Amino acid sequence: MTGKWSTSTGARAEISTIVNVNERLPIEDGVPVIVEINPQADALRFMSGTVNQRVDLTSGAVEMDGPLSFDPQGEHNTQTPMVVGSAYLNSVGRPTETAMYNIDTEMSALLMQSPPNDGTNVVIGMLGEQLSGPVGFDIASSAEGENTAWLAANGALNVVDLETGAVTQSWELQGVDGEIRDLAIVPTP
Repeated sequence: MTGKWSTSTGARAEISTIVNVNERLPIEDGVPVIVEINPQADALRFMSGTVNQRVDLTSGAVEMDGPLSFDPQGEHNTQTPMVVGSAYLNSVGRPTETAMYNIDTEMSALLMQSPPNDGTNVVIGMLGEQLSGPVGFDIASSAEGENTAWLAANGALNVVDLETGAVTQSWELQGVDGEIRDLAIVPTP
């Protein structure tokens, strides 16, 4: 079942029920599960390891998309992505254009998955330090088309440049019990 939560009350309303449960996401021990909404397609994306699935939020139909891989023509074509966080830009309303970005912990890099359904990733750039442990990643989008990528990793909250992959600002996280495994930024009205 997929649902929608009210940002003001926290109440959940059912949107659809996942219909073909034979397409369950295989989850390997210790491999993170990534869940993200494609705002343009109004679809829920599930990824774990190299598995790349999409759920239509209207019908509940599950599609098995292309496995996560690097561009076969790129310099990383013999490697396997280790995606631990994903986010779409222009995530306000139903945008005419969006793009999907991933965080890869093996390379400590920002990737772009284009097109998302194919699972093909290209390296945008290196983050600047090796990531360890779980991370949280999201892109804050405004109605005016401004996008800011945020990464919680290595005990800090970081801004990531979407054009170069470099971390441009960092603040030490304080008062956090446990590990941050995801970020979800609610757009301001």
